[in-house]
Amino acid sequence: MLFKRCPTTDQLSDFAAGGGAAWIAKHILTCQPCRDQIAAFQRDEALVGQLKLLFASGPDEADSRARARLLRRCAEIAGEAGLADAGPPPAPPQSC
Repeated sequence: MLFKRCPTTDQLSDFAAGGGAAWIAKHILTCQPCRDQIAAFQRDEALVGQLKLLFASGPDEADSRARARLLRRCAEIAGEAGLADAGPPPAPPQSC
């Protein structure tokens, strides 16, 4: 199962704070531990490959329906993994 915290950044997913599926999609492309967790959880390496192609192609070249479908799938993965219930990231500490 996916961690509610990113093991690399030790931060809660900002999925619930408005980052949504786009944040999840972009984050798993840059964070190997989270990508490994998703692959292990879903056994779906194809999703990671599709996301790489999607974001590499740029917004003008990507098919908007395919983008929407992949982002919905990311939202489903986040929900299944408990990331949707992780809550907003903690407030940064205030300095004196």
